[in-house]
Amino acid sequence: MGSNKNFLIHGYTNLTTRNFDIEFTEADGTFHTQEDEEGSLRYGVGVEVHIKKRFNIRTSIGKLNADFGDKITSQDVEDKIDINLGVVYQF
Repeated sequence: MGSNKNFLIHGYTNLTTRNFDIEFTEADGTFHTQEDEEGSLRYGVGVEVHIKKRFNIRTSIGKLNADFGDKITSQDVEDKIDINLGVVYQF
């Protein structure tokens, strides 16, 4: 902010959806087909701070919601916290 502009505040949203078909054969030779769908929504806020020369540190926190239709999942995928931390090199 200001004349130095050493940091950036940002927001993000990312929506991903996929539909796919699965075909598999069981050990007894029985053949199955299955249609699956999944979707995920990520959103949040973050900060990027200049540290030295062309290097910045970026961090963000937000929410992650995943939707697998009416399928049973092995873990709870709703309302998870999405945390990212990284180093950015500017070319």
